[in-house]
Amino acid sequence: MKTKELWLWSGIVCSIVLCGTATLQAQTKALKSQGSSTAGSRQFGEILGLQVKFNQGQPQEAGLASLHDLGVRWVRDNIDWAVVEKTPGVYALPSAFRERLAFYKKHGMSLVLPLGYGNPIAYPPTADDPDRPWDPEAYGRYAGAMTRMLKESGVHFAISLWNEPHNFELGQHFGGAWNGVPPCPWLNHYLKMVSEAVKNIKAVDPSVVVLTDEDVVPNHYYFIKAGLPRELDGYSVHYPSVDGVPEKSSFTNDQEFVRPLIVVDKDKSVRSELRRLREAGAAAIGREPQIWILEWGTPVDENVTVNVQHHTGVAENDVAVMLARAFITAEANGVQVVAWFSAYDGPDGPFGLQANDLRPRLAYYTYKTLSEQLGDFTRVRQLAGNATPASGTQAYLYRRGAEQKIAVWRIDGPAQSLALTGALAGVRVIDKLGKVVDVPEDARGVRQLPIGPSVQYLCGLPPSSAVELDEAMVTH
Repeated sequence: MKTKELWLWSGIVCSIVLCGTATLQAQTKALKSQGSSTAGSRQFGEILGLQVKFNQGQPQEAGLASLHDLGVRWVRDNIDWAVVEKTPGVYALPSAFRERLAFYKKHGMSLVLPLGYGNPIAYPPTADDPDRPWDPEAYGRYAGAMTRMLKESGVHFAISLWNEPHNFELGQHFGGAWNGVPPCPWLNHYLKMVSEAVKNIKAVDPSVVVLTDEDVVPNHYYFIKAGLPRELDGYSVHYPSVDGVPEKSSFTNDQEFVRPLIVVDKDKSVRSELRRLREAGAAAIGREPQIWILEWGTPVDENVTVNVQHHTGVAENDVAVMLARAFITAEANGVQVVAWFSAYDGPDGPFGLQANDLRPRLAYYTYKTLSEQLGDFTRVRQLAGNATPASGTQAYLYRRGAEQKIAVWRIDGPAQSLALTGALAGVRVIDKLGKVVDVPEDARGVRQLPIGPSVQYLCGLPPSSAVELDEAMVTH
């Protein structure tokens, strides 16, 4: 991964609640009409991805061991086109990358591989053809060859086409508006590359998932409008955080670079943004596209300047708070995979779960706890927050066989606590770092659990018990 442009990063402020003014009964009626409320059909762990940086200084042996420790299911790894094809038509994977593929296969991890960047080694520019390093037909052949080699490795994989084309090479070389507003030469050329790649990948194996890639969601609308191959499976997007609230979209319809598109509802929720993008894609290809979030993260404030924008990070604990909420919100809203950015700092600044000296940050333990607590569980339904997806209390019920547990947090609003009574009377509470929470009793002898910005896991619910979180259980 190359040093990437950062945009729209805001400071992180995180918080949460449980069912304040609406009863569970009223919310249950709303669940029927909201995708986030319906039961999941997969284990939660299937969304757990991570961006590695083995091509940017991350030690391979230690990095692979950390993937296993964290319970990662999807690894976003990189290898440049010019490394694979040094001579036209001759494709080979270097030994270090083949070792990683063998590790992923052995440990049941899947790979999502971005295909890029330009190849001036095999296809140097000429006076007659200055666009040769980005030739669509050559890129398509490379995509087909990578598909064959990955299938031979035995690893389960998906492919994203390029990485932020408006940021990296295509936008700079071909020109055009960075947000894809037509006329846009870089976008038109990118879609030619997409068409050739999809054709060649699907010729090798029609079941391989293939995605476009852009960090800026409005750009995807212009991809759709310009015409994407019907065989394409979906889109990969990249997410910053808005004020540390991963439930809130980075976009508003009145932003200059968004107008005249309508990309989000009035609540500015990520849920509405994802729904609208799916609807736009479905109208174009006749079926619902998959959405993958292949970068989501924010830098830690370690007095380090990040990239050319001189954007500095936020408190380490805030990143840890945000991480679990991002994954839980994305999974509940049908996102296929989230690849957290990133496993290791590398040259991009302090985004890593581990610093460059391999020191684990708090977010490392948040990721591991999320994997341990929910990885083998399936979402049953949303208990709180369905009517307010970008504010207030959020809570979800999960099940593994007869075992049930709840994940709960408060986005904003006044401090509240949850009375652990009824089905919740005997629960054990685990915090974001995997530690058991001591829940004190009030004067009536009822345990009162403070609900705040960090996700807490309520474990040990009676098997198959009816779980209700209503206003009678919440105190201010």
